Amino acid sequence: MIFQKEFAIGELYYVNEREVPILIYEIFKLEAYLRDFLTLEPDSVIFDVGANIGIFSLYALYKCDEKAEIHSFEPIPATFECLQKNLSAFHEQVHVYNLGFANVAEECTADFTVFGASTVTATYRPKDKIISNFQPQLNYDTLLKLSRYRDKKLYYQLKYLPFLRNYLIKKNYNTRTTSTQIQCKLDSLGRFIEKSKITQIDFLKIDVEGSEFEVIKSILPHQFSIVKQMAIEVHDINNRVEHVATFLKEKDYEIKIYRSPAFANLGFNHHMIYARKK
Repeated sequence: MIFQKEFAIGELYYVNEREVPILIYEIFKLEAYLRDFLTLEPDSVIFDVGANIGIFSLYALYKCDEKAEIHSFEPIPATFECLQKNLSAFHEQVHVYNLGFANVAEECTADFTVFGASTVTATYRPKDKIISNFQPQLNYDTLLKLSRYRDKKLYYQLKYLPFLRNYLIKKNYNTRTTSTQIQCKLDSLGRFIEKSKITQIDFLKIDVEGSEFEVIKSILPHQFSIVKQMAIEVHDINNRVEHVATFLKEKDYEIKIYRSPAFANLGFNHHMIYARKK
C-alpha cells in the first residue's frame, strides 16, 4: 500500500513512513553521499542506482539547481511507484526505470527479497542483508540501543524485564526477517549504458543492499572512463570493502572510505566508499 504525507522537504509518496525522515536526514542533513569528497554540479548526468522512493534524486536536483539529467533505478514495484510519483514534477530532468542491476549475462527477472514492511532492506542478496542488518540485533546491547529510538515498548521490556530478554530478542529477529519474494527485472549496468548510448556519468550513486560489487563489476572496462564520481554503500562481508576499494583504485579512482560511528557502535558492517576519477 502506498501513502502520501507532507515531510520536511515537501509532500512525498511512501510505503514505510518510519523510513522517510531517516532518509531525509541522512541525505539532506548529513550529505551521506558526498561527505566533503564528492560534488554535485549543475548540468551533471547522475545515475541513482537503488533509488528507493527518490530522496537522493530530489537531493541531487536541489544541489544542481534543478539543472541535471538524472536516471533513477528501483526494482521493487511498489517502491518504484512512489519513485515515479515523487519525481513526476521533474519529468524533463529525471528518467525513472523499474529495474535492478547485477552482473548478469542478459536481461532477466529474478527474485528480490522484501523483509517485513521495510523498503530500505529489499535485496537481491538476502543472506547479505541478514548478516548486515539483522544478525547484529541478536545482541542485547545492540537491540537495546536501537529500540530506544524506534520501539519504546520493546526498549522498556528489554531493560526492565530481564527474564524475557531472550524471548524478546528472538521474537524481534523472527519478525524482522519475515520476508516475501518479488519477481523484478534485472540487467547489467554496463549493458544499460551501452544500449542507452550514455557517454557521460558525472555521479554514480549505488545503494543496492548487498549487490554493490556485482553492479560495479557489471560496468564494462572501457566505460569507467566516463564515470567521474561514485558513492557506494558497501556491506563489509568477506572483506568486500577492501575488494571494492582495490578494484576502483585499479580503475584510476581516488578513494575515501567512511564508516558511520553510530553504525560501528551498533556492530553494523555498512561502509561508504567515495571514488573520484584522478
